[in-house]
Amino acid sequence: MLPLSKAKLKTFASLQAKKNRLKLGLFVVEGKKMVQEALNSSFKVEGLVFSEDHLKDNDVLAELVSADQSFVAPSAAFRQLSSLQHPEGVLAILHLPASYLQPVALSALPPGKILLLDEIQDPGNLGTLIRTADWFGIRQIICRKGTVDCFNPKVLRSSMGSIFRIALSYEEALEPLIQSAPGRVWLADMEGTALGEAAIGGEDCLLLGNEANGVRDEIKQIAGIRKLHIPGRGGAESLNVSVAGGILLYFWK
Repeated sequence: MLPLSKAKLKTFASLQAKKNRLKLGLFVVEGKKMVQEALNSSFKVEGLVFSEDHLKDNDVLAELVSADQSFVAPSAAFRQLSSLQHPEGVLAILHLPASYLQPVALSALPPGKILLLDEIQDPGNLGTLIRTADWFGIRQIICRKGTVDCFNPKVLRSSMGSIFRIALSYEEALEPLIQSAPGRVWLADMEGTALGEAAIGGEDCLLLGNEANGVRDEIKQIAGIRKLHIPGRGGAESLNVSVAGGILLYFWK
């Protein structure tokens, strides 16, 4: 295990910002569970960093990477790397997947169940949607650019490791994809068919919109697109997007 140099400390600490994640092609995950999930995934590991006062708690994880990928930092330095109020003393530096850095320009919706997200803004909502999609077996999420970065630390924590099992990509616009097969796309809309009456199939796509504005009008007006809503009994104006997503995913056969 190597001492963490000042240069690496500076580099790893800079990954809290999206622009540096993109520039360096790296991101950070924190905590025992997330690090274990990362090591069990196909993501390439740049290194693990341990706080010197948590070494004994994390020695098993240290054995899972080569000696030149394992670093130890004084507690004060480790806190510069962590976004947590109470760090668990271990974090992993991982390479961003190639599909995220150089997304393939899609001209048509690929096969299979796909979750489409139109500018989800809240990191907790995106992380929860990733985790929920993983629970229900969804393996692909396509986001419009403007959706919060899926490698944002808050998104990663909310995903609880599901980020490593779902392919996420970002597209400039979702309209061309939807126009390629509008009959496959269901969007959440208060004017749609009531959930339970709508038959969402195994090759269909579910589209969720922005927390404040919902799905944009340009998409709603695409001919052939289908709409559904979750019937309610109380007086609330709407559901949180991650809650609505969970209900819709449960009914997706």
